[in-house]
Amino acid sequence: LGRTSSNECGGGSQKGAPAGFGVWVGHGMGMARFGRIGNTNDVYVAVRTLRSIESASHISSVLCSRMLVKWIVCTVPEESRDAFGDAQQLWRPIRYADGFVGQVGGFDIADAGAACVVALWRDQASYERFMATVHDAVADYNGQQSHYTSLDTQLYRAVSRMPGQQPKLNWALAEGKVLRVAQCSVPADRQTSFVRAQLEVWTPGMAATRGMLGGVFAKQEGSDRFLVVTSWASETAHELYTQRHLPELKARAGADDDLESIVGRRVELDPQW
Repeated sequence: LGRTSSNECGGGSQKGAPAGFGVWVGHGMGMARFGRIGNTNDVYVAVRTLRSIESASHISSVLCSRMLVKWIVCTVPEESRDAFGDAQQLWRPIRYADGFVGQVGGFDIADAGAACVVALWRDQASYERFMATVHDAVADYNGQQSHYTSLDTQLYRAVSRMPGQQPKLNWALAEGKVLRVAQCSVPADRQTSFVRAQLEVWTPGMAATRGMLGGVFAKQEGSDRFLVVTSWASETAHELYTQRHLPELKARAGADDDLESIVGRRVELDPQW
């Protein structure tokens, strides 16, 4: 996911782009609407706001921007992996779609048959225009549907950016080698607690972890699902985090009390996707 044209949140010029900067750039748009949580101090401001919320249903209206996070998982037979990857590259024309911010993806490290993509859109309206006018034409052209046996697509609305070693979300995703995606199901009566823990414990704790470049925390509207996406400098960096920091953060956050279930994936990012 490349740098965008805006200097706010996800913007910046192409000058000084990270090495291996080969992923897609949203055309003529920034991420100025992508949340207001850009550093640890902002996290605690958000937490103080959150404490005034009486109902978990109000979380989105207080903290969310309009940005959408699209999470896609395809089941790909082993013999179709190369063809699927070639077809994935043919989605590049969507970089010119109004409201497209960018996307990253690759195959799950632990499940070689799962092709995973995270795409970011400026807002619901721009995403719906794309689906109504561009999506089917590109899908028909690249023939990708013949290279997978199942497709699961989910939409989430961004709650907050997760700071890391890269100052901007798009730089973090562009430079990452591994993407960790956690899909969390949280009962309605635990959602306020879960969001508070995400902002007070997980976000600053992970920001201080070596090799965590940045990420995004999002919620699926009308459901009990949340998505946590983090970009890592390497698989080794993520493994060290799970050994040295995860147990303590999990205990402090009270994750076992909040979570009904969690599905996690580690994705080896392909710069051509």
